[in-house]
Amino acid sequence: MLTLPSIAAAHLEREDKLTAQAMQPIIDYTRTTYATTLMEGRSEPAATAAMIRKATELTGLDPTFVKRSGGRLDTQAYLRDVYRAEGKLGSRYDSNVTA
Repeated sequence: MLTLPSIAAAHLEREDKLTAQAMQPIIDYTRTTYATTLMEGRSEPAATAAMIRKATELTGLDPTFVKRSGGRLDTQAYLRDVYRAEGKLGSRYDSNVTA
């Protein structure tokens, strides 16, 4: 639950769309549906599938990556995956700085 807003913010920043107004629905979703779905585990397959679709939409990550993680997005894995096609890694301190 702690990483989704940060990863979504990094995605919005890459698209030059990061604002407080853009983040508020993401924060609200994280505190409610996302948190509940993660805590339920895989007991509600439809809810899990919807959560994975929403997390994919919010982060811009590959749907297979998000599904494989069960929607539990690890920052280090995200930093590897988001720039994988470019052969780069994102910085832990600013994910849009790469090397």
